[in-house]
This record gives sequence, structure tokens and C-alpha cells, in this order.
Amino acid sequence: MIRAGRRRLIIAVLLTLPLVTVALLPIPATASAGSTPRLVISAPQRATAGARVGVRVSGAPENTVVSLTLLTSAGSFSRRTAVNGGAARFELGPDLTAAAGQTTLIARADGGEVQGRLSLVPGTAVGPITAVVGARSIVADGGDRSMAVSMPADVFGNSIADGSVVGVVRRRPDGRTEDQTVFMSHLLAWAVLRSGTRAGRGAVWIQAGTATGPTSDLDEVAAPPVPFTLDVVDPPAAAHTGADGQTPVYLRTSAMHDRFGNLEPDGTLVTIAWSGSGGASQSSAVTIGGVARFSVIAPSVSGQLTVTGACRGTASMRPLKLSFGPVIARIGVVAQRSAAGIGVTIGPVRRVDGPYALDGTFVDVAASDAAGHHAVGSGQLVRGTLTLLLPDSLAPGAVKVRVSVLGSSQSVDLP
Repeated sequence: MIRAGRRRLIIAVLLTLPLVTVALLPIPATASAGSTPRLVISAPQRATAGARVGVRVSGAPENTVVSLTLLTSAGSFSRRTAVNGGAARFELGPDLTAAAGQTTLIARADGGEVQGRLSLVPGTAVGPITAVVGARSIVADGGDRSMAVSMPADVFGNSIADGSVVGVVRRRPDGRTEDQTVFMSHLLAWAVLRSGTRAGRGAVWIQAGTATGPTSDLDEVAAPPVPFTLDVVDPPAAAHTGADGQTPVYLRTSAMHDRFGNLEPDGTLVTIAWSGSGGASQSSAVTIGGVARFSVIAPSVSGQLTVTGACRGTASMRPLKLSFGPVIARIGVVAQRSAAGIGVTIGPVRRVDGPYALDGTFVDVAASDAAGHHAVGSGQLVRGTLTLLLPDSLAPGAVKVRVSVLGSSQSVDLP
């Protein structure tokens, strides 16, 4: 019975084996109606900005609507179309491809998504190409510098590609033309412009391929002058100028130029300073044709004026000495003491050259007694005369009246 039982058990096990084997076989996978499609995007990796670019998106069922989003340097844009013949086809025109840079393409359909990249490179440069020059004025000393900067662009306004060759052309003040080759970097082309030693107006312009543009001015101006001289414009007349406090003496600088022989530009500031018996003062003027001109009013006290000049940190070679002699030859004075005060009549007051002293010339009058008390007054000559009445606060007795005109004086005594 034991053997029979074993046989039945083995048979029962064998009968179950085929059923177990069938259950372990793999079942082929089938796509359900709601599964996510595996999208594939096809597009060129590189194109010229503004070109027409075709994009193909496959992997979605027929007639499925596919959306294509473009993330560009100019913003984001979307287009939609249906699958036809196994793919959705998009044509990107200049309105979408004009901005150079990296463009990300994102395609979506029925929950599926795929991304691609398109590099839009700038086209060739078109004119006009503008050169921005600064500083616009540099010193013609062989060491000063300016700079020219430009952004050559293609027809869509994109700066041409980094590494592109750009020519910076410069016309020197002497007419010589120089070419400097630079390369685009970070959307710009730039060149350092070093000064020469010839002053004048130059020009700079840019060339990129066959494109160019207008010129920009670059002035090279004289360096500070070498030491210069100061001179009297009319020396014989100046030699007869007296200390009348009114007559102008005209001065001028020598023609001022730098160490390379360039004249100082018109409008260069020059300052002169003088000192003497009448005190100290100064005056300024600007150059015309490299020369600055001044006028100095004669002092009202005879003596000598010392005049020095300065321009852009350079001093005149030597001081200019101007001498002014006494201008008054004769002072008529009549004084009288009364109950009303001390009356003083001055005049006529004559110059050394004969005529009356100029109208408006100041006169100072002082009366003093033996005790050292004073009574003073002043006025201006009209036709060489002046009448004054001084308040009489002096002690009884002798009084001295002193009249001073332009450094000359005359005294009279009253008993």
C-alpha cells in the first residue's frame, strides 16, 4: 500500500507540472490607448540668425496636436500643429530666428515632452558701423591715449560673432592713415589709440568685412607750453606812461608752443600777476593764435611793477619790469581858515607833459596843528581843480595843509 500511495503521489505531482510552467511564461507588452508617447525632435544644431529652420517632431500618434515652444534670447514663442505622415513639422521663419544665441526647443504631445537645442549665430556685418571715441581730445605728447569702441552688427542687429576680425582705421593730423586689427570679444570690438606729437584734428572709423561707417573726430592738442616771455605791446608809449592810475599798458605773451612745436590751442587760459608800489593784483586772458593779450592799469603811485605769467603749470621765462614815473608837475594850493572851517582850493593841477590832470583824479587833503591833530578830506579833480572845506577841529595857531595827487604833494602853512 505504501508503494501504491507513492505512485499516486508522484503521478499527482507530474500532472501539476505543466500548469506551473505556463504561468511563468512572459506576456508580450501592448500599448494601451492612454499611454505616453516617446517623442523625438529633429532640428539642426546650428543656423545663421534670421534663416528659415525646419523642426520635425515624431513619436506621437497620427493627427495628434504637437506644441513647440521656443526659448530664445528675445523671449519665448509657441507654435502648434498636428502630426501628419508620422511627424509634426514646423518651419521657423526670421520672426523667430532673428535673435542670435542659444534657443531651447520644447515639444509636447499627449503628456510626452522632448527638448532640443538650436544655436543661432550672427550673420556678417552690415553698415553703417559707428565708432564711439573717448576721450575726444588727447595731448599730442606721444603718451596720452584714447579708445575706440564699436558693436558691428548683422542685418538683424546682432553683434557679429566673437573672434570676427574688425579693422580700426585712424587718420592722423598729419594725414597719415593707420590700420589696427582687433577681434570681436563679448559683443564688442575696441582699440587703444595712442597720441602722436603733431597737434590737429584726426578721424577714426571702423571696417568689418565690406561694411564700414562714418568717421568720429579725435583731436590731438598741444602739451603744456615751454617757458614763454611777456612783452609790452608798444614800448615807446609805455616808457612815457606815468603813475596816473588810469592809463592802460598793453602786454602780450610770445607765441606759446609745446616742446614739439605745437601752438597752444585757442582758448588756453593764461594768467599774469603783478606787484609794486600800488599793491598786488592779477588778470587772466585766453590765447588766440597761441598768443594771450592783457592790459595793466598804471598805478597811482610812481614806482615799478613786476609782472609774471603762468599757463598750464608753466611760468614765464623771467619777470617783466614796468617803471612808472611821477605824472604831476605842478599843484596849485590856496588855503584859508575861517569860522566855517579850513577852505582849500586845489588847482590847476598839471601833468608833466603839460595838460591838466585827468578828470576824476583823486586828491587827498590833510591839515594838522602843532599838537598833532588832523582834519582830512578828499575829492576828484574836474578840469584840474577842486575846492574842499575841512571841519576846523584843530588848535589855535599855525596849521599846515598838505595836498597829495598821484604820489606828488604840495604843502602850505596857515598862521
